Amino acid sequence: MKGNRDAARAWLAKGESDLAAAHLCINADIALDAAWFHCQQAVEKFLKAWLVARETQFPFVHDLGKLVSLCAGSDTHFERLRPEALALTPFAVQVRYSAEFWPTGSDANLALQAAKTIQQVVKERWPVS
Repeated sequence: MKGNRDAARAWLAKGESDLAAAHLCINADIALDAAWFHCQQAVEKFLKAWLVARETQFPFVHDLGKLVSLCAGSDTHFERLRPEALALTPFAVQVRYSAEFWPTGSDANLALQAAKTIQQVVKERWPVS
């Protein structure tokens, strides 16, 4: 279990790094599209961290809805995170390459809040000590 515990914590740390990058972009009011990408990536890593800690296999996808479903298979509380997860899913790939996506600061703050909500739930329900 120690291997999974360490791997899960590494996923969690990577997610926290993405969240910090998003926060820096938003506070500096630059690269707000990148902030959305980092919020999506943070949530993806938080959910995968939880799954690794629970020894649950997951596909290497960017679809946060699928990852929420896998988490909810062990803990139905995760189902409540679906709206936030679905809102962030497109920012992994589709929107990142869009020349038309330029969010405002308030838009980016919404993404950051969604990511922080999911981070909080993952940490509150963390399965390993």
